[in-house]
Amino acid sequence: MVRELKRRGGPDLVTQGGSDREDQLLATDLADEQRRLVHPILLGCGKGLFDDRMQASAFRLNASTTSPGGVPVNRYVRDGKVRIGSFESA
Repeated sequence: MVRELKRRGGPDLVTQGGSDREDQLLATDLADEQRRLVHPILLGCGKGLFDDRMQASAFRLNASTTSPGGVPVNRYVRDGKVRIGSFESA
């Protein structure tokens, strides 16, 4: 369904859900943008951020704000091919 809606074009489609939904969209190359809220807590072990179906995907930070409660909200957009190398500035 998401693939068909994306193929038709039109307004942006926003989905919300847990990591399973995100994993499905990223694994099938259907996510053009991600918004991540980073809650500053550690809970120990648990489910990993991505699963084994994940394809290598390049995203770049497009915007970052902080909520009134101090939670960073980061917006990442697709950024072409995956580049590997160092963390040094280009």
